[in-house]
Amino acid sequence: MIVPKEFVALCSSFHQDIDLMGATEGAWIAHALGNLNAKQKRSVKQFIDKLLAGHHDEKEFLRVWNGSGAEIGFVSAQDQRIFLTKIRDMIAKEG
Repeated sequence: MIVPKEFVALCSSFHQDIDLMGATEGAWIAHALGNLNAKQKRSVKQFIDKLLAGHHDEKEFLRVWNGSGAEIGFVSAQDQRIFLTKIRDMIAKEG
């Protein structure tokens, strides 16, 4: 699966010190999305929609996140799905 550069750009905002900001996941996501323009957000949403559609096995799903440049991780693939769903939903609310 080819990971779009817009998704990598988004994920680079999830660095290891983000939790020191004392903010919620929603604030982290809003901050990360603030670094993208509307076209980039659409690309990220489309990519996340494909990931969440369930056409990829868990290994591929995890590979995408782990190779994205994000410095935060998840205990399980389910936790990762929940986080990606929050990102997608926040983009949808903006649109």
